[in-house]
Amino acid sequence: MKFEPNCSTHVIRNDEELEHFTEMLLTLDEVEKPSGEQKELAELLTALIERYEGEHYALPKATPKELSRFLLEQRGQPAKARSQKFAARGKSPPGPPLENIKH
Repeated sequence: MKFEPNCSTHVIRNDEELEHFTEMLLTLDEVEKPSGEQKELAELLTALIERYEGEHYALPKATPKELSRFLLEQRGQPAKARSQKFAARGKSPPGPPLENIKH
């Protein structure tokens, strides 16, 4: 890929732009010996992509136990069934419902 000085980079505003910038970054990543300009562009694209994804697709902060509980709840396993499953294995069930996770 040849570096194009006129390529338009700006703050990512929607998923379409995210996809476009991600494709640009993946193309740059395939360059065997990137120029300084290509490295700078890749760094800029990475920062823009990370910022957008952090704002729009951030994962809630949770402990491993909370995440396990969440996944079990998503699979439709009620707390009582989870408790029985863990009790049969000689383990304690993962804590209270997920309402306690802070987003």
